Amino acid sequence: RLFMGIRTVNVMLDNIEMLTPRQRQVVQLYYRESLMQQEIAQKLHVSQQAVADSLVRARRAVGRHFGAKEMVRNSEQPSPFSP
Repeated sequence: RLFMGIRTVNVMLDNIEMLTPRQRQVVQLYYRESLMQQEIAQKLHVSQQAVADSLVRARRAVGRHFGAKEMVRNSEQPSPFSP
């Protein structure tokens, strides 16, 4: 979360309707409720990798929509806070 700028997160949250239902759910839990990826995985009964993949896909979807290549690049950098 710290790797992404506040502006990038706000753009994603403001355009959450463009995401799939699963991506919306993961984005809300991760950014609004500040749950860790492993906590989200347990809550949704999926793997931590599935959560990480959903976050990357959500960032890419919003980035493509806005042509924000920097957002996509940032989404591919591993977070030091993710297991």
